[in-house]
Amino acid sequence: NLTSPSVGTLLDVIQILGTTPAEFFADDEPEQVVFKHDDYFEKEDTERHNRIEWLVPNAQKDSMEPVRLTISPGGTSDVYLPHVGEEFGYVLKGSSRIYYGTKTHHAKQGESFYLKSGKKHHIENHGKSDAVVIWVTTPPSF
Repeated sequence: NLTSPSVGTLLDVIQILGTTPAEFFADDEPEQVVFKHDDYFEKEDTERHNRIEWLVPNAQKDSMEPVRLTISPGGTSDVYLPHVGEEFGYVLKGSSRIYYGTKTHHAKQGESFYLKSGKKHHIENHGKSDAVVIWVTTPPSF
């Protein structure tokens, strides 16, 4: 208690610690970082033959929204009209057709897709087994 650091020194220490002044002085509860299956919210769409699992609860309030989409054979995702944003998908299982504007693209297990959301788009499964896709949108749109 004989001395205290200058504001500049304090800011240097905070930077070296890899944080920000707001985080350093925050008295908030820690954010959840890891999400488990019990945290997921799920919606089954029997008309389109798909299931969406929201992998991060309440992600709609954040910058991006990751979901796991399972599409049964002959099923489809919702059709998304053009909007501002970007989307990324990774096919975990099966194969899918990505309809983007007037073009069709195919993605199979281990492949990914990336698109600007400025055209009408959706995914269909024309395979014989379920297609499972991790789909991330920014901003959230599911």
